[in-house]
Amino acid sequence: MYYFYFGKVLFPIAPEKIETKISGNNQTITLINEGEINQIKSPKLTEFSFDLLLPQITKYPFATYNNYYEKKVSQSPIPLTFFNHNMMPASYYLEQIEAFKNDTNGFNFKVIRTAPSGKALFDTTMKVTIEDYTIKEEADNGFDIVVSVTLKKYVKYGTIKVTVKKNGSAKTVSKKKARKLNKDLPTTHKVKKGDTLQIIKKKYYTLGTKTYRQMIYTKNKNVIEKAAKKAGYKASANGKHLVHGTKLTIPKIKE
Repeated sequence: MYYFYFGKVLFPIAPEKIETKISGNNQTITLINEGEINQIKSPKLTEFSFDLLLPQITKYPFATYNNYYEKKVSQSPIPLTFFNHNMMPASYYLEQIEAFKNDTNGFNFKVIRTAPSGKALFDTTMKVTIEDYTIKEEADNGFDIVVSVTLKKYVKYGTIKVTVKKNGSAKTVSKKKARKLNKDLPTTHKVKKGDTLQIIKKKYYTLGTKTYRQMIYTKNKNVIEKAAKKAGYKASANGKHLVHGTKLTIPKIKE
């Protein structure tokens, strides 16, 4: 049995096959009078490719429909309790895929494998981004939708500013302290034309390791979703669709 997750979203049917591509990044160099040598470098970012089947009408007996997610993977990697056996529409998963595609912070891709006896096998867990995806509708699949997805491993990066201080003939390099959060955060923010959660996040918080964008969305989820539906969207796609004039609460955070 395979359990297939994007973040906390469990897809009902695991792909028939998953291709994991790990490419080398070595470089061949020709030395004068010495011939060729192979300069060993770190491998390229891992890529995953697969096709996801999203049922529209047929409820397959082998499909898994639940909203359970086990956070303590090391203790119990297998979803044991099912709270929701109802079939979710394909549109729900398409909206989730679109939201993950637009997520600039990456998300956890997880494949849990279990033997027929229920014994846990090895897992795949990696932070990734969606490189691209293609939605296919074919007569052979009836009303079902197939989405071809390519994921790539996400590695967080950033820059560090340094200052060089001269002390006689010696030079010392010290890291510049990171900016602190704004001390006087406003209580609310009124969405303007062109605003996104990413823009709002950068306005009120310094860039750091925490996902402040998701924090703003979680705090204002009901307001954002209500405004999106009123504006004609099925959903906000995890905060992608912000409606002009919506009043958001800016969460307070300790420095």
